[in-house]
Amino acid sequence: MKLGKADPNFDLCFMDAMISHHKGALMMSMEAQGKTKRTEVKKLAEDILSSQKAETTQMQQWRKAW
Repeated sequence: MKLGKADPNFDLCFMDAMISHHKGALMMSMEAQGKTKRTEVKKLAEDILSSQKAETTQMQQWRKAW
C-alpha cells in the first residue's frame, strides 16, 4: 500500500490507514475468540484486542490533535 507523498498530509494518511488496519485486526480477533478451540489462538486474539485497542485509541487522539 502506498500512502502518498511525504507531504504535510502524510501523517494523517498514515494514521487513517493504520486505524483501518487495526480495526480489521480487532474484528478478526473477536471472531477468532468465539470460534477457536485452541488456547494459543484465544491468547493471541486477547493480546491483539488489548494492544490494538490501545494503539487505535492513541492514533485517534493524535489524529484529532493534528
